[in-house]
This record gives sequence, structure tokens and C-alpha cells, in this order.
Amino acid sequence: MLSIIGGLVFIGLGLLGIVVWLADLLVVIKGSLPIMAALGGLIAVAAGISSVKDERAAKEEEAAGTADTASEEAKEETKE
Repeated sequence: MLSIIGGLVFIGLGLLGIVVWLADLLVVIKGSLPIMAALGGLIAVAAGISSVKDERAAKEEEAAGTADTASEEAKEETKE
């Protein structure tokens, strides 16, 4: 019960702070948007690079698996 009352008090204080310091809050939001956009872009580029590396590794692994299978079949044919 105490946490509910405390939560309601902080919600009220937060809303009061938004009303009183709205101009300052908007300045902070305006200043943080370019930084968030740049960091989001960096994360997207890193995810893209990781995806390309994973696809390349999967193709190389598949090619190596196909080559191993072909060499094993060739060995079996020479034994017969």
C-alpha cells in the first residue's frame, strides 16, 4: 500500500515538473534526439555487418560441407 501511495506522489511530482519546466524539458529532448539517432544508426550498421558476416560464414560452411561429402564419396568409390 505504501508503494502505491509513493508511486502516486511521484507521478504527481513528475507531472508538476513537466508543467513547470516544459521549456527546459523540450530543450533536453531536442538536444538528445540527434545523439539517439546517431547511436541508433551505429547499432543498425553493426547489426547489418554482423548479418552479412553470418551469411558469409554459413555459405563457406555449406561449401566446405559439400566438398567434404564429395571427397568422402570419392574415397568410397576408390575402395570399391
